[in-house]
Amino acid sequence: MSTLLKLQTITAQVVCMTTSELLGSLPASEELLEKYIKSKALKELQKLEKQLARAKEPEEAFALEQKIEELQEAVGEDTPILPTAEDRLTVFARDEEDNICLLGYQITGMLKETAQNFSDAKGLKNAISRYVSVKERFITLYEDEDLTKPLKNPDRILERPLRAFTPQGFIVSIARSELVEEPAYFRFTLQVVKTPKTPFTTEDIKALLEAGGEHTGLLQWRSAGYGRFKVLDFKVL
Repeated sequence: MSTLLKLQTITAQVVCMTTSELLGSLPASEELLEKYIKSKALKELQKLEKQLARAKEPEEAFALEQKIEELQEAVGEDTPILPTAEDRLTVFARDEEDNICLLGYQITGMLKETAQNFSDAKGLKNAISRYVSVKERFITLYEDEDLTKPLKNPDRILERPLRAFTPQGFIVSIARSELVEEPAYFRFTLQVVKTPKTPFTTEDIKALLEAGGEHTGLLQWRSAGYGRFKVLDFKVL
């Protein structure tokens, strides 16, 4: 490694348990899903490329280049396999073995939202984009704490009314989402790039993850208490 770069990657294996019901958030149509995931990745790429252009330190630029390369690879990969469903139905991602999954960017997105809502540290949200990533693209959900029985099917479909104002007045539509009841378990690998510019420790990220599980949540309808989880294990490897 170049002597100009002063960085190391700290890896932690994290095991979590959901403490409330979890709702699928991806469009059921494969074509819509592909557009959705790629549009999210492209927006993130644009942000990272702007940050790279402003980077002054070699180690910061190196960390950003790594994340840009990972995202560029993800945009070109196949999209998750999904069951046939109505357009209004939102579902969970599936991996190649048709297991119900979370996606890695949903974890980092939750961390950034938690940082924005609950921390006074300036620039923390952008710093998470630069220095924190989840190794896995697909994070399997399991029905048992031993992580041996992957979930194949949702427990039920949740239907709820959505009220929106249009030029023609208020309209009400029905939103339908796959639902997984608590507890469900998942494991992922968190990577933190440490440089002289990294404004947080691994323990800070652990605390942020715990706060996010309790107060922010994952996926849809978080304002109603869905998607909450608890960190069972956080082991630095």
